[in-house]
Amino acid sequence: MTAATPIATEHAGLLDIDEVKPLSPEDAKCFAELKGVLERHGALQRFGVTLLHNHFPVYEGELLVEECDEASRTLTLKPMKRNELSEGTLMQTNWRLDTDASVQGCTAYCLMDGGRHVGPKHAAT
Repeated sequence: MTAATPIATEHAGLLDIDEVKPLSPEDAKCFAELKGVLERHGALQRFGVTLLHNHFPVYEGELLVEECDEASRTLTLKPMKRNELSEGTLMQTNWRLDTDASVQGCTAYCLMDGGRHVGPKHAAT
């Protein structure tokens, strides 16, 4: 990708990690309220919270994709070209709630095969 390639819509407006305010005691009330909402919806073991930030640009036509290597206990998140991935092999794992298309605006996916992560230990055969 070149510098002229636009940032992917799902990643537009995210601050660099060096510009993001870290977790602070003032966040406790917000987290308590979020926990209450997840409890009421029976989703406390399904969803959590992530810090929205960027380390590098993700361009239009790319998705951030997780790959897991259980043997080395390594989780890698990297941009991959959307047109080289089959949507049936992806599971959405991160959503932004600060956009109008929050549920549709996924920021990261896991590679899957038959309901299991794709990685060195259990790669597709």
